Amino acid sequence: MTRVFTCTFIIACILGFVSCKKKTETKTASNTGKESATKTYTNAFIINGGDVNGKGEISSSDSTLTVINDAYKNVNGATIGANVNSATVVGGYLYVACTNPDKILILNAKTLALVKVLQGADVVNPQYVLPYADLAYVSCWGLVSDSSNVTGSYLLVIDAGKQSIKSKIAVPGGPTKMDRVGVYIYASLKFKKEISIIDIQMDKVVKNKSFNASVGDIVADSLQRVWFTLVSSSLFPVSSNDQGVGVINSEYQTDDESILFPVSVGSAGTFAYNTNKTEIWVSTNDGGGKVHKIDISSKRLDYSPVISASSISKIDYNPRTNRLYVLKSNGANANGELSVYTSSGSKLSSSAVGILPRNTVFFTYTAYAD
Repeated sequence: MTRVFTCTFIIACILGFVSCKKKTETKTASNTGKESATKTYTNAFIINGGDVNGKGEISSSDSTLTVINDAYKNVNGATIGANVNSATVVGGYLYVACTNPDKILILNAKTLALVKVLQGADVVNPQYVLPYADLAYVSCWGLVSDSSNVTGSYLLVIDAGKQSIKSKIAVPGGPTKMDRVGVYIYASLKFKKEISIIDIQMDKVVKNKSFNASVGDIVADSLQRVWFTLVSSSLFPVSSNDQGVGVINSEYQTDDESILFPVSVGSAGTFAYNTNKTEIWVSTNDGGGKVHKIDISSKRLDYSPVISASSISKIDYNPRTNRLYVLKSNGANANGELSVYTSSGSKLSSSAVGILPRNTVFFTYTAYAD
């Protein structure tokens, strides 16, 4: 019995040693030989439109809130060489919509390294990128010779896996900002006071909704209602009486008559929202510039502002840190400004960014720690 027990014990020890060794090796990075502890990172990219000479750029920021300007140039050794309208993460890539000249840049969202450029006859005046499944929808104005009759605008459909153009959907009127509920894309129109509703299974516009003012920003909440801002634009200037925040009941594609907030949003009423879109904030022009929170469950706008700031061009929400990023424009010849706040409105930092900042994009990923 003693001999059997001793052998069994020795075998168990050997197996235990091998098992432990395997576990240790599993934790070892094959390329370095070091223990492979991982860490989660969040990149914040500030998209700067640039001046009339096409000096668009991307600034970057990290968890320390330190801002590095000319981040794209630093990585790629050359400037973007165009104006930048917006950028959105699609998969692990940053899709950047540019004009002057027209092109869509596809960048590695971890490093900002240029991966591919889409341009040509199908890419004309790209404005905004909306990801869905393995596709990216890009709103494009097309050639605009007469702003009162823009009929050649469309949504460009990109196969995100192949990073190639798949098709186009005609959307007259200049689609710009977009969001999606089910198989319907809701797009604000630049050259009409309307929202177009596009069925992406049928690849066509199925309805247009008209308003008394231009539609600025647009976002679908977690309850599948579509919120929008009514702004005063250069094409359709309106008084503060016609400005505000509204909502569409997407199930019936009708206005929800119980809510239309009459608040001055100026020319740049924009939204920020958390990851699952249960919380929404809106920037307004009342009192020089404010950020208000919307309670989507009760459909109420809190008229007591979370943030007071002037010349707001865009607000965005960092889902990892629960912070609000507020961009300020100082005109077409001066650097803009990024201010970071807690979601309750306490200011944490303020930094100079590029000219005409458009939006802030966040990308979270896990990698081996340094």
